[in-house]
Amino acid sequence: DFEFFAERDPAVNAFALPGGFVGVNTGLITTAETESELAAVLAHEIGHVALRHIAETIGLQKQMELPSMIALAAALLLGASRPDLAAGAAVAAQGVPVQKQLAYSRDFEREADRMGIQVLERSGYDVRGMASFFERLQNSSRLYENNAPGYLRTHPLTTERIADMENRIQAMPYHQVADSLDFQLIRAKLRAQEGIPQDAVTEFEMQLNEHKFSSETAARYGLAQAFLRAKNYAGGEAQVAELRRLKAARRWWRPWRPICA
Repeated sequence: DFEFFAERDPAVNAFALPGGFVGVNTGLITTAETESELAAVLAHEIGHVALRHIAETIGLQKQMELPSMIALAAALLLGASRPDLAAGAAVAAQGVPVQKQLAYSRDFEREADRMGIQVLERSGYDVRGMASFFERLQNSSRLYENNAPGYLRTHPLTTERIADMENRIQAMPYHQVADSLDFQLIRAKLRAQEGIPQDAVTEFEMQLNEHKFSSETAARYGLAQAFLRAKNYAGGEAQVAELRRLKAARRWWRPWRPICA
């Protein structure tokens, strides 16, 4: 059994925990350009759980603890006679287990990708969402330099890994999958809550003025939420009136007037 939960955190990250718990940061939801991309990350985490990667990683860490401690103790003993060699031996004692674990996790990542693609296909999402999301994340990581997103630090990403995804996906039939309105509304609400309120207002106003949106309903809902943060209740009411005109997903903005009051 799996249990999914969201963490209110702007960092782009998702993670799997023992017992089938899968968490996703709100920052990853706002970064995903499509619902299939978000589903791809969740499918990848499902792969980690189903393949028992977490249990094996914990077991590997326990196996490496004793040899690492022995090697570190030997380095300390060596320090009495050869301080120059002791420093190098201490670094090696700590570095070798880390390298082994890193290589091990890369294998896990490839396995989770393969299972994740299968889960994504059976769930009816666009399997190309996995490659597109990871490729964009890899490209954007160049701007972060040493401060890479948390997801890249915990999930080693390589060009070979993305190429492997794309090769597997090419053999699958293509079918376009539209985003659900719920996903678009949730993402719009989260984006409206980011940064400075007036910046969020400007962003959604630009989307509507230039017709650069995949859903007018979501864009107006995001603008209403941004106006609410900016305490511009008249502007928010005007957007809610437009939402009523569109007659879509009324449960999302029914409580608007009590909130403003």
